[in-house]
Amino acid sequence: SRATIYHYIDLGLLPAPERPNRQMAYYHPGCIDRVRLIRRLQKQRFLPLSVIREVLETDGSATLMEADALLLESLQTPGTARDDVLERYPIAANVVSQLADAGLISDGDTWTPDEVKIIAAVQTMREAGLDEEHGFEVTGLALYVSATESLIDAEIGLFNTRTLREGSGTDYARLAAAAIDGSSRLLGALHRRLLSQRLKGDS
Repeated sequence: SRATIYHYIDLGLLPAPERPNRQMAYYHPGCIDRVRLIRRLQKQRFLPLSVIREVLETDGSATLMEADALLLESLQTPGTARDDVLERYPIAANVVSQLADAGLISDGDTWTPDEVKIIAAVQTMREAGLDEEHGFEVTGLALYVSATESLIDAEIGLFNTRTLREGSGTDYARLAAAAIDGSSRLLGALHRRLLSQRLKGDS
């Protein structure tokens, strides 16, 4: 919107346009890519505009791209063939389809190690009796996706705000990998701890 553009100019995120008269404003063509970058940093990185200004001033966007490539490379692990996973964890095809629809796993021919762990966890739950016969629908697991996505959005915003102000892409990728590993373990332990506290409080 016009108001957004003016706001970006006021914050120093965009250069002021040339104004031949009060009714016209000419912006440098590079402003289009800059606005796209600002929006991406807001929507995908959850950065406040004050941090985005620092990123742009220090060419932090290059650091971000370098960090993204390094982090993605470190997270890439060989997949396991779908048929091999289902042979080990014989979950019905309709359940697999529902898990994919709920966003817990992909619908591809191979699954990542994390997707295999999700399949294994669901199989364990179903073997214990947490299935449709007892009122536990697979679609109910979608709550884990939405809750985790909200948590991840907050984590990304906090992490980027703290780490993008300085350091190289390599430093950023190293810290991000450590944060991912640590927060994943923290989340599992915290979940069990809070459940235990809730049960003690309810008894």
